[in-house]
Amino acid sequence: MGVSTALYHAFSFTYKSPFKNGLTEHEFDHVFIGSSEQIPKLNPKEAEGYSYLHIHEAINDIEQNPEQYTEWFKIAIYEVDEHLKKLNSE
Repeated sequence: MGVSTALYHAFSFTYKSPFKNGLTEHEFDHVFIGSSEQIPKLNPKEAEGYSYLHIHEAINDIEQNPEQYTEWFKIAIYEVDEHLKKLNSE
């Protein structure tokens, strides 16, 4: 998205999610975290949109509208929240 910043590996996870159409996602995902003041430049070939939300606003929206989020994101956001809590307590 046109943003350049240092990243660090926060965690990895594996998930398996079947869909109603008979397909299944089975992935090993890696989560990297970084910070930037740059405004993202959306590449329409890669993403349809983005939004800025506080992590707890995102979690609340996932709980209210789970169908609007990818399965990997619904899993990862809770681990990201825990990871950031640990960082902020150090």
